[in-house]
Amino acid sequence: MLDFVRQPLFVKFVTVCTFVYASYLFFAPVDPNSTNLFPHFDKVAHFIVFATLTGLSCLSFSQQLTDQTKPHLKFNIVMIVVFFAIYGASIECLQGSFFAREASIADWMADMAGTTTCLLLLFKTRLSCLLYWVAAR
Repeated sequence: MLDFVRQPLFVKFVTVCTFVYASYLFFAPVDPNSTNLFPHFDKVAHFIVFATLTGLSCLSFSQQLTDQTKPHLKFNIVMIVVFFAIYGASIECLQGSFFAREASIADWMADMAGTTTCLLLLFKTRLSCLLYWVAAR
């Protein structure tokens, strides 16, 4: 029933669309009169967005990440972390430099916490079956 979800083109399309939308949200102007649901709501939002982006990226490259015979599996995981570290840092630098928003190290730390949590869930729990399900197209 959900075989279309396992198609590589569909998963990569959803991942790219999510990246574009998340990047738009990170650079969109914030209404100064808006109230957050709770203190540090933006940190939770950063955590959730980066966990989602990491999960979708892992699903997009699930075939490379589930092949245990490849000696460079750890290298692939490290490259995911490095990519999201650079992506998160560049978002914070751009927000602080060009947009009417402030850059925050705490936002970057929330980004990295979301990435790390998602990777731990995908590779150290039963959620890893999702990677194998998508990879077994």
